[in-house]
Amino acid sequence: MGATTNATSTVTGGGGGGGGASSEQQHTLSARVRKTIQSIKEILGNFSDADIYMVLKENNMDPNETAQKLLNQGSRVHF
Repeated sequence: MGATTNATSTVTGGGGGGGGASSEQQHTLSARVRKTIQSIKEILGNFSDADIYMVLKENNMDPNETAQKLLNQGSRVHF
């Protein structure tokens, strides 16, 4: 039988947007989500784990949609 691990990791990101104070939020991530974030980070490089996780959640944990959205955001920032 193969052993499985239930490794988790946390990601911390700011919550606020408008003029109010930013609230720190901490999320515990499964090993699968952590690996997905690392894969996206290897491709795109210039986004934090918290940013990638936020967009993953917005896109129903779809890594392809997440990478595409972040790629589009990144291309607008550099011009």
